[in-house]
Amino acid sequence: MLQELDNKGMLDTEVENTGKIFLSTELGGGGFVSPRTLKIAENGIRNLLRHFEILPPDEEPVPETRFMQTPDFGGYLMAQQEGLYETLIELGESVTKGQVIGRIHSLTQIESPAVEIHAEIDGVLVTRAGRAQVKTWDTIAVIATDLDISEFE
Repeated sequence: MLQELDNKGMLDTEVENTGKIFLSTELGGGGFVSPRTLKIAENGIRNLLRHFEILPPDEEPVPETRFMQTPDFGGYLMAQQEGLYETLIELGESVTKGQVIGRIHSLTQIESPAVEIHAEIDGVLVTRAGRAQVKTWDTIAVIATDLDISEFE
């Protein structure tokens, strides 16, 4: 479950405002898809079609789904300055509160040390800046936490 920082006018917001369920996926961002993320997307689509009985059940075991959410506090990390963002961890890796997950290197004050970006919560890196060059307040990382789905059942 993704909490949008600025959801006004977004497709998912408009759909949800009509009382409908909106399902989507991000496959790594930046307009790139890897064989791994493509396989995840294909499995997800097949599982959804099986759930709604559009496709018959499959004998093949299905990888377990991990339900996650972006919390209101600490899930989004924003660039504190312009510069080049150096990511230090891969998408899908676990992070701990306080861990350095990236650095921003100034393009105008090259003698200044890089600004370290620390995780504000424990979780999993689910999104990161798609380009090296970032502007102040760009989202440079999103950390998600596990979601207890029993409250929705």
